[in-house]
Amino acid sequence: MPHLHQFDFHIRSIVQHAPCKELDIIRQTFVKQEQSIDCVLDYFNNEYDQCQIYSFPFIGTRLDFISNRFPLFDDKNSFLNVTMLLLFDDIKSFENIFFEHVSRALPLLKTLEVFNQIEQEKKSKITSMIIEFCHLTVVILHDIYVNYAKQLLCQSYLPCLIELVIRNNALSTIIDQNNQQSRNNCSKVETLQIVEPWIEPTTVNLKFFPRLHRKIHDKN
Repeated sequence: MPHLHQFDFHIRSIVQHAPCKELDIIRQTFVKQEQSIDCVLDYFNNEYDQCQIYSFPFIGTRLDFISNRFPLFDDKNSFLNVTMLLLFDDIKSFENIFFEHVSRALPLLKTLEVFNQIEQEKKSKITSMIIEFCHLTVVILHDIYVNYAKQLLCQSYLPCLIELVIRNNALSTIIDQNNQQSRNNCSKVETLQIVEPWIEPTTVNLKFFPRLHRKIHDKN
């Protein structure tokens, strides 16, 4: 490809026991090509690591298996166009400040999925500052500690939320607390999937999701 001047890319690989020195080799390869790139190696508690290599400006709209250690936040707003984010960490919890940074770094975020079974170290009060995710339409909380359901449904502003996937125990906790912010966030939800175990929404659930309740009632 003799006329190719720039190659924009985002490569994500699952590797085993990758030494850090390989990152320097990768970076040096692109330095020779005079292209701005970054390379991130993330370690988890399982036997697999994750390597992500991407060019700047970042053109992707999706980031998968992002941990606390990924350089998501920088002064250049490198990931401004990301609309889909999957968070995963089996080493450290996602704290309130992390979600605050996510809301600022990814203002166009539409889909957020969280995998983290580690309890948050700092318990944020419901009265603390509400985090805004103005474009978030889908929230998936499948494999989580219940803190993250509270974080996103009780302590965040989600005016566009229309689809929610959530663990049964986490949803029960949210409904029992009957927090006004969570009721507001759930008021427009049209699709609700309750998992672990997979069950159909009950009458108690439906009262918390008025639009879903009307949708089912209209079908009948």
